[in-house]
Amino acid sequence: MSTLEFREATPQDVPYLTQLRLRTIHEHLLKAGTDLSFEEHELRAQTRLNCCALLVMAGRPVGMVKVVRTGESWTIEQLQIEPEFQRRGFGSAVIRQLQRDARASGVVLRLSVLRVNPALALYERLGFESLGESHGIVEMRSAGCEVRSERGRVELLSCHGRRE
Repeated sequence: MSTLEFREATPQDVPYLTQLRLRTIHEHLLKAGTDLSFEEHELRAQTRLNCCALLVMAGRPVGMVKVVRTGESWTIEQLQIEPEFQRRGFGSAVIRQLQRDARASGVVLRLSVLRVNPALALYERLGFESLGESHGIVEMRSAGCEVRSERGRVELLSCHGRRE
């Protein structure tokens, strides 16, 4: 099996990212009652492009991940794998790497997923805990990180045994 590599996305990748969205997330959005136009998908593909990496195997893009990193937490905003590469461990490998990196950095790893998206089962299997649901979107956090929130301030107490 070839190695999965991460390559920083560029504006030239937007057409690919838009088509990837249409092949991967569009049907789940429709099931959730949201019908985005091509232009809306393109705009979402362009949003936070500086946080986006293409997943490349043997010189071919097989997906993408968009992670927004702040001081206290990292948020997986998007993870999309080409349909023919789904259920082959690529999504799990990306998430596990992000979990290791977040743990090493002492930050909480978060994501949100449509309740109707089958990826919800993947996230639960990889140890993400539900923080709540609103309008069919489940907010999740990688298990093992303990946080405390007081007066709008979030403090990381520990993450898999690390005291912060």
